[in-house]
Amino acid sequence: MSKNTNIVRNLNKTEKRYYEPGIGWVENTYIDGEKHGIGTAWYRSGRKKSESMWNRHKLHGVDTGRWHDNGARWWEDMWKAGEQHGVGTRWYENEQKERETYYIQGKIHTRIEWDEKGNITEANFPTLTQPKPKPKLNPNSTQTQPKLNPKAKKIRLTRK
Repeated sequence: MSKNTNIVRNLNKTEKRYYEPGIGWVENTYIDGEKHGIGTAWYRSGRKKSESMWNRHKLHGVDTGRWHDNGARWWEDMWKAGEQHGVGTRWYENEQKERETYYIQGKIHTRIEWDEKGNITEANFPTLTQPKPKPKLNPNSTQTQPKLNPKAKKIRLTRK
């Protein structure tokens, strides 16, 4: 067996680390030394702390995020090839939504925030949502606006 084969074999593994025997802390799967598949972590109490989807060491898909110590969901994000893409949501410990952020290829598109009682405290809709202005024609250009021909025949479409 060659030395390189052993190295590759050792890079394809499932890693498990524990707080103490029998109490899970983190579990990740690696392919060729890169995180790939579901990665999960637990609090010392045994409750799930986080769960993430990995594709060749990049977050990809639903990152179910983290949970508060009381078991309530804390956050959840969508990822595509290592960039946030889609909805990212955060919750307070009382399970009221705290923030919802919409990402497009890693950049914030829209963000809405609430207080612990559910009242909107901030809403951010940046210029990405505004329509693009129509291009202006250069007055020195030979390009002209199309004109309708007043003598053109009107055609009536009928079904047979």
